[in-house]
Amino acid sequence: MNSWQRTHDWGALTRAEIASASARDAGALAVLTVGSCEQHADHLPVDTDTLSAYRVAMLAADRCGSPHVLVLPPLSFGFSPHHRAWTCNRSPSTVAWHSKRRPATRCGPEPKQRSAGSNR
Repeated sequence: MNSWQRTHDWGALTRAEIASASARDAGALAVLTVGSCEQHADHLPVDTDTLSAYRVAMLAADRCGSPHVLVLPPLSFGFSPHHRAWTCNRSPSTVAWHSKRRPATRCGPEPKQRSAGSNR
């Protein structure tokens, strides 16, 4: 077992372990959870959705044999315009929300760019 396989928690890894996990042949699968940061009346904290999504991902990662799943630190926002009346919510505009929904960035060296006209 590689040292980065000791946990499913990306945030607990060192820079060197993340570099090893990011190698093309390492076989790691990074999972990013997103949860709304919004009001839940007076009985729950505003990060309930974020923490719930993260915990479900960690439990699923524990059950996954292969590939080895690494759960990234969660993003704590969502699209909840119906909660804008409460000041504790973080909800971007529709345009901002859709611009954030792109594939996660790679962690590791960028692939070498081919020069224009190169066939290799």
